[in-house]
Amino acid sequence: MATNIAFSGVDRRQPRVRPALAAEYKQAHEHMLDAIGAMDELSLGPVPSQLRVSHTRLRITRAGSESRAAYRRIIAILMESPDTIVTDAVESVQRLHFQLTELSRRHMTTWTHDQACADWEGYCRSSDEVRRLWRETIDQERRVIYPLL
Repeated sequence: MATNIAFSGVDRRQPRVRPALAAEYKQAHEHMLDAIGAMDELSLGPVPSQLRVSHTRLRITRAGSESRAAYRRIIAILMESPDTIVTDAVESVQRLHFQLTELSRRHMTTWTHDQACADWEGYCRSSDEVRRLWRETIDQERRVIYPLL
C-alpha cells in the first residue's frame, strides 16, 4: 500500500498513513500546544495553588503521552519506506524527539510537585526550556512529517 506524494518537490513512494491516524496525530499536537499554553499563562503569574500546578502538569503529561503515542505509530509506518530521503527526514525528527525525551525526564525528576511549588521561579525557568523544545519539535514535525502523511 503505497502512495505518491510530493516531498522536496519530488514524487516519492512510501507506505500510506491512514487519514484517521494522521488526524489523530495532528490533534495530539493541538492538545499539547494547548497544555503548554496553559503552563505559559500559569508561569507568568504569582505562585499558583498546588492544585492548579498539579492540574496543569497532569494536563501536559497526558497531552505528551498522547502526542508521543501517535508519533510512534506514524514513525513506525514511515520508517518502512524504501526511500532514504523519507527515512533520513524521519530520523532527523527522531533525534529531536530524543533530546526532548531526555530534557523532559530530567525536568520531571528534578522538579517534583513539592519542589515546583517551593521554587516557582526556578521551576518556571526550567519549564520554559521544556516547553520551547516541545514547540520546536512540533514545528519540525509539521515541516517534515506532515508532508509525508
